[in-house]
Amino acid sequence: FLHDALSRNRPVSHLVAPDSLMLNAPLAEFYGVEASIADGWQRVAEVPATRRHGIFSMSGPIAVASREEKEAQIYRGTYMLARLFGVEVGTPPASVPTLQSLNADGTFRKKSVREKLQIHVERTCAVCHQKIDPLGFAWEQFDQYGKLQQTADGRLKTVDASGKLPDGRSFADLDSMCRSLLERPESHSSFPRAFVRALAS
Repeated sequence: FLHDALSRNRPVSHLVAPDSLMLNAPLAEFYGVEASIADGWQRVAEVPATRRHGIFSMSGPIAVASREEKEAQIYRGTYMLARLFGVEVGTPPASVPTLQSLNADGTFRKKSVREKLQIHVERTCAVCHQKIDPLGFAWEQFDQYGKLQQTADGRLKTVDASGKLPDGRSFADLDSMCRSLLERPESHSSFPRAFVRALAS
């Protein structure tokens, strides 16, 4: 995908909202794209229903960021913040208590993921987790391997994928996050700048 974008001199916005995807037969099946693909890689026109938005929804980054964990919001948010927006998160201090120890009322296991992570924001961990956690929810539509989460009858699972970008703008899901990244790029250029810096290095 990246090689194709560079060879065709596509703009950085193509990485967020591509007009096509580079797929081989196994990846097309994994993504749920109905396309007739011979051997090797082929450029396929984007199908909106697949909810693939360039590098922000490719299985590779999602799988790497998730570390094979089903509840990987913190890992995902840290990965997005550092790799896709160029914001260094830093290493958490050794004195940070576990979530369980912060949960005084003893109902930790019954809480939703969002409720568990909210404990971070309310305590000493807030400085970092106010940046990390809102981004980590952008990939709620995908499992730990980057596959869209579906119900037993094949419908997309209803999830809350809302969050916030590093500049404070809210998004409802990955679709709206990607649209926000393309608005006023001259004012909100953290992604293009981070990408070019990483590419140059």
